[in-house]
Amino acid sequence: DFLNREELKLLFAQIDTKEHEGFRDLAMLTYLYNTGARSQEAADTRIAWFDFAGQTVSIWGKGNKERVVPLWVTTVKAVQTYLEKYRRRPRLPGQDFLFINQRGGRFTRFGIRRIVQKYLQRAKVKCAGLRSKRLSAHSMRHTCAMHLLESGVEINVIKAWLGHANLSSTSRYLD
Repeated sequence: DFLNREELKLLFAQIDTKEHEGFRDLAMLTYLYNTGARSQEAADTRIAWFDFAGQTVSIWGKGNKERVVPLWVTTVKAVQTYLEKYRRRPRLPGQDFLFINQRGGRFTRFGIRRIVQKYLQRAKVKCAGLRSKRLSAHSMRHTCAMHLLESGVEINVIKAWLGHANLSSTSRYLD
C-alpha cells in the first residue's frame, strides 16, 4: 500500500523535531519519500554521494548499480540541517554514512524500518483509514512512485528514479 498526500502529511506530523532524534527522523523519512530508496539503500547512503548545489544524490542499488535521483528543495534543506545541527558524531572517525544511530554507528536496514514503523504506528492511531492499510518502510517507495505518477511524471522516468531494470517492476508499483 501507499500513502495519499494527506496521510503522508499526517505521517510527517508525527515527528517531534524538538526531540533529540526527531530531526534525523524527519530527514530520513523525507529522504525515503523523495528518492524512493529501499531501506538498505538509505542505510548505505554516504554524505559524499550528495551534490547539494545540483540537487541530486547518487544511490547505489541492487546489483551495485548507480542511479542519480533529483532532490526536492525540502529534502536538500532537511538533509543539510540534519548534517549541520543534528547528526551525531560517528563512532569511527571519517565515517561518511548519512544516518548515524544513537550509538554513533551507521543505521542498518532494520533500524531504518524500525524508525519508519514507529511513525506509521503513531499515524495509524490518528487516522482510521491507515489502520486498514498494510504499510511498511517499503510503502515510502510505493508512495514516491504513486505521487510521481499522479504528478504527471512519465513512467520511464519513474523507472529510472526507482532504479528498476525492467518496466514491469515499475508497473507493479503503479497497478
